[in-house]
Amino acid sequence: FWEATLNCNFRCKHCGSRAGEKVFKEVVSTEKIKEAFLDVSKNFEAKTINIAVTGGEPLLRKDLFEVMKYARSLGFHWGMVSNGFLWTEEFIEKAKDAGMETIDISIDGIGQIHDEFRNTKDAYKRAINAVKLLAKGQFLKHLRISTTVHKKNIDSLEYMYNEFKNLGITGWRLIHVDPIGRGFCNKEILLSKDETIKML
Repeated sequence: FWEATLNCNFRCKHCGSRAGEKVFKEVVSTEKIKEAFLDVSKNFEAKTINIAVTGGEPLLRKDLFEVMKYARSLGFHWGMVSNGFLWTEEFIEKAKDAGMETIDISIDGIGQIHDEFRNTKDAYKRAINAVKLLAKGQFLKHLRISTTVHKKNIDSLEYMYNEFKNLGITGWRLIHVDPIGRGFCNKEILLSKDETIKML
């Protein structure tokens, strides 16, 4: 895992890293990250390693695709987790060029339920659009939607499945809220024992 940035355009209720609360101007430099990947590649077999890029929102790191294109040239496989809000045709082309193979787009409910959980207007619409753009690009081994299951979507999972299954995705991942970070502060989103059993 590479937590590429703690900068985020969202303030999600469950974020374990509390991303988006501050703007971080000083990040580890492009050169230092490349050095780290080079070091790993010298000591381990890079082609057997998958790098999962997380955040914050990885697309807010301006050198993201430069770094990951370099990592791919060393033999690493890579993918990312994104909230889907910022994806454009330009980013699709950069992701292709950098050899990205997998992505998880986070969608935690239909429409307003997702927007409220992510504390961002139009988050659902933009995330669905990102999934469609990525599917249209036809370059990924895996295009997945990840859903954090919480109090307000636990009863609509079947409906969500039917909404998602025809979007060109290869998988749908259900995640339990971890009671850390903002997930610890927003206890009203946590599932009960019975709801957890229902999810499983």
